[in-house]
Amino acid sequence: MKKAGSCGFIKSVAVQQVERTMFYIGGGVNSTEIASTTGIAFRRLGMASGRPSVAFWGGLALAILFSCIPVLLRGYTYPPGDDPVMLAGRMGWGLHRYYGQWGANLLGMTLYYYLTPMFAYLGCWALLWRYGSITPVLAWASLWLICRTLLLDLHAGTFVGIINFYWIGFILLRTIAEQRWAWAMGLAALVVPFHTATGLMLTLGMGCYAVLFRRWQVGLIAGALVLAAGLSWWLLSSSVSLIIYAGRVPNAYDMSLARLVVEYIGFGLIVYWYLSMTAVIYAWQAGWRPKLDPALVMLAIMAALLGLMNLPGLSVNTDRTTKLLVGILTVLATAGIVQGLKYLHRPALNWTSTGVIGGALAMAAPQNLAYWLLSGSYR
Repeated sequence: MKKAGSCGFIKSVAVQQVERTMFYIGGGVNSTEIASTTGIAFRRLGMASGRPSVAFWGGLALAILFSCIPVLLRGYTYPPGDDPVMLAGRMGWGLHRYYGQWGANLLGMTLYYYLTPMFAYLGCWALLWRYGSITPVLAWASLWLICRTLLLDLHAGTFVGIINFYWIGFILLRTIAEQRWAWAMGLAALVVPFHTATGLMLTLGMGCYAVLFRRWQVGLIAGALVLAAGLSWWLLSSSVSLIIYAGRVPNAYDMSLARLVVEYIGFGLIVYWYLSMTAVIYAWQAGWRPKLDPALVMLAIMAALLGLMNLPGLSVNTDRTTKLLVGILTVLATAGIVQGLKYLHRPALNWTSTGVIGGALAMAAPQNLAYWLLSGSYR
């Protein structure tokens, strides 16, 4: 027995040493921190104890199926809107004002467009995996089956911003929250050149977070974002600036409450948001005091900034800011639902909430699916 215990102890020490080495090689800035990077990576990819996570792979399969529905059922081949036409004119690896066309070079325009929901799923998983395996799946489903603003962008062909914000941006926010500064700096240099509008919104959110919470590392990353944008524009001798860019955007302010509710939010999403608000309020009254997650805090700051941008006299592009605002609020609402119900820990509330979410899906999903099927061109 003593010999077996000694062997087990030696094996445990060896495993810990390997994990420390892997953490150092994997880019950990704080090399003195004892952490299992390989274990964390497996969990983020939906792996638990080396076994596939049913939630991750099931959600990924659902995202891929949703992405392929228009092609499978209607035979669409080429995405709609102006973005594909503009990207097609920039095919190649040359320098441009932003580099969203690089994905089309690798995947082809059609596959690049129709895999947008899958990219968004991977971003949701990277952002929300710490809240449980069901949370990113629910967040993705709410974004595509209850929320309609992402589909509005896809139907118009403006899909590069979705990939940039909900995939690259979400991964960037999580790497910042976990203080993986090497990865964060690398992603920071990409998001603004990849898509200017969503990249600058990420910059504003991170910059405000750095000032409010005195996080100088996040401030440096925000500075790197601005530098990447400025360097890109300078290298290309582009006349684009924020002021000129804003002046060229139509639809300065024509948003009414009725249009906001009917066109951008929808009654299914109102039900979903109300469920989140109820869960958070009841959990707070029961004593819930959540630990602040920097990634979600930065998202909340972006939501506040987008709300300000929609005010009369401050609005630049109400359509674009409203779509992004509704998407961010939907992600935050998902985290509120899951965490609030987890704290209350009442099976009856869980089943009731499941029914409410099912009702929201029943109200919104048929319309969203029909709208998704209308995108693209026939074979």
